[in-house]
Amino acid sequence: GVRVWISENMLDWTDGGVVVCDSCLRNAYAPEVFYHNGTFWLATSPGGQGHYLYAGEHPTGPFTRVGGSLGRTIDGSFFADDRGQLFFTHAEYPAIYGCTMSSRGELGESREVQGASMGHWTEGPGIFKRGDTFYLTMTGNHLLSRGYRVQYAVGDAGPLGPYRVPEQPVLLVNTDPATGSLGHSSTVIGPDLDSYWLFYHRFAIDAAGRHGSRSANM
Repeated sequence: GVRVWISENMLDWTDGGVVVCDSCLRNAYAPEVFYHNGTFWLATSPGGQGHYLYAGEHPTGPFTRVGGSLGRTIDGSFFADDRGQLFFTHAEYPAIYGCTMSSRGELGESREVQGASMGHWTEGPGIFKRGDTFYLTMTGNHLLSRGYRVQYAVGDAGPLGPYRVPEQPVLLVNTDPATGSLGHSSTVIGPDLDSYWLFYHRFAIDAAGRHGSRSANM
């Protein structure tokens, strides 16, 4: 299943319990919830074996599964443009791939998003728009590497690119062995309705190379 944590100030968090429980959701990777036109969409990739899509009327559920496995590897993420068109992006070597999504949860044909590759396996996509500029965040290198990091690219043609990589593309990278590898971010608007916050996970790796547990950070 998938659990939810709830906060009104992003400082104090309470466990909201399991919002969707389904026999197929064993080891559910990277769940993401997105609101659009009265529906909260939830996507997750159990065991990295393709995505399942769920719909609900509230972020804490209940959620109902929409169809069977969608495939598309891992790390599904949603975006809606100014016209209300939904998009779905996901990880697929050698770059981020994306497609349109209907209001019923049907996905179009995926294609590579130009400018959304870190030169090796690239995952954890996320898109947001500020002004006329689209921002795409992505994570690369290997989860067990301290070089696991979050980068970004910018574009103005649309959510599926093309994007261009700025001179200094790294948003987040490990600098301390105690911190471990940092990656797979989600960007949200903060309580002031203007600032952007980056949520990500940390997988602690000490100086001897021993792996700790994952934790959520912002």
